[in-house]
Amino acid sequence: MKDALDMAKDFHLHMMLEPEFIERIDEYRYKNKIPSRSEAIRRLIEESLERAEQDQGDEKK
Repeated sequence: MKDALDMAKDFHLHMMLEPEFIERIDEYRYKNKIPSRSEAIRRLIEESLERAEQDQGDEKK
């Protein structure tokens, strides 16, 4: 049986963040000319996950 993540094309995530954290995200967004805050957050998460995967791969060597 498929779980909810498999069935949904996109998954909506609600987050509560401190204003200072939003300011940092917006600074990243504007510096990188990213069209929306949501896209900036997606890119930051993707970059972080890729870095974590690389770090884990380096530890196994």
